[in-house]
Amino acid sequence: PLPRSKLSLAGSPLREIYPMAPLARGQALAVALSTYGGQVHVGLVADGKAVPDADRLAECVKEELAELLAEVLTH
Repeated sequence: PLPRSKLSLAGSPLREIYPMAPLARGQALAVALSTYGGQVHVGLVADGKAVPDADRLAECVKEELAELLAEVLTH
């Protein structure tokens, strides 16, 4: 987990993070989630043979998270 405070290196602020979870043997998809700067960051790692449409999966995850956020903000 990351600290709640903003991070920087040599005076340059960390603006984004890219969470990653390694694939275990025989695993087709790994999903990593982290929060930083008031945002949720999601990382997907896929075996291209087992999940040939991983780009589409990533786009669907992005769309669903946007819908979820919109729903939360309107209620």
